[in-house]
Amino acid sequence: MLVAMADPLAQVSFETTLSERVDVITRMSRRMLGRFFWMFPCTLALLGVLVIAVLPPLLDPEMSQPEALGLAAITLAVLAVVLPPLLLLVPRITARIAIRRVAGTAPTPVTVTLTEDEISSRDPMVCMSMPWANVLRIDRERSHIVIAGRAATFFVPERAFGDDAARAAFLELAQRLAAAARRGPTHA
Repeated sequence: MLVAMADPLAQVSFETTLSERVDVITRMSRRMLGRFFWMFPCTLALLGVLVIAVLPPLLDPEMSQPEALGLAAITLAVLAVVLPPLLLLVPRITARIAIRRVAGTAPTPVTVTLTEDEISSRDPMVCMSMPWANVLRIDRERSHIVIAGRAATFFVPERAFGDDAARAAFLELAQRLAAAARRGPTHA
């Protein structure tokens, strides 16, 4: 069954680079995970330090508790230096590997379309859409317009627009459509 798409109210096309796609994915994952982004690896590191503090005295009766605690303190200090940069790099590296496997390194053409009912994005690998009622926020960040929702986030770079007026019109239209969807259908 084919569903007819509503007439587009606005449509922009642009190309994304591998680095830009990696930035988008890592920002989305950090935004979705929030504090939990840091909690899992830090908890794992602290459990490792605890094991290093407790396990050696159990395995080697000759080792004293202060020696084991010293070993744990050294491990904790090393982890405190190594873990933060690692936590910042791992999501970028994994996103880069995944994108290269799926889409390659060439610039990818993307089209973002606004209709009365939804926002949609289409590129050669992925086609996604989201009803305006699911949009949580629309902002201008750095060099992108961000339309974030419950299930997806759309990033539209400023270079997709011919000038500031076109970008402002696109942003205003998206905000108006999302606000209208939040108010619900109007009854005449």
